[in-house]
Amino acid sequence: RAYMGFSEPEDPGAYVQGATELALTGIVLRDDKTRAVQELEVALARHPVNSIPALDRPYSDLAFAYALAGDVDRAEVFLRDRASSIPKPVQQADAFAHAAVGAIALSNGNAKQAVAEFKTWYDKRGCTSCGLFEAGHAYERAGLRDSALAMFEQAVASHGLFKIYDESLWLGPTLKRVGELYEARGQREK
Repeated sequence: RAYMGFSEPEDPGAYVQGATELALTGIVLRDDKTRAVQELEVALARHPVNSIPALDRPYSDLAFAYALAGDVDRAEVFLRDRASSIPKPVQQADAFAHAAVGAIALSNGNAKQAVAEFKTWYDKRGCTSCGLFEAGHAYERAGLRDSALAMFEQAVASHGLFKIYDESLWLGPTLKRVGELYEARGQREK
């Protein structure tokens, strides 16, 4: 089976990367963490991370997916492996690592750290919505509904070439949540 248009023998890193995207779809859109982890395990059984060239290993993506699935220990292993396998300059250029650290923090109940990491991802990545949806959810977990709503609205209102990738996962659930937050405020018209 191929992920994201890449067949497994030709590009094992892209295959595992595609599996993480499939797993994230299951987590965010269907709340099916069990199936998401199964998808990841199938991909990793075919292509163990250490069999992929170091610079092609999707460590941050795997850590993010496992953290969102609730397996923080596994997520942390991927970040430790990343730290020991990838040259420092490449690590520093990987803005998505902040997403992984943020997801781990959120899974550990540290919403404040999660917000900071998601905002750092947004700042370093330079995309119009990267990290905003996630920061909104972290604010909400911290009980800061007004801040969550502001983040969600910024994410929804942003424009950019690659925004479609964030929106493909987060837009539907975010719009639903925005509606619920406005309804809770008594602003049903919004």
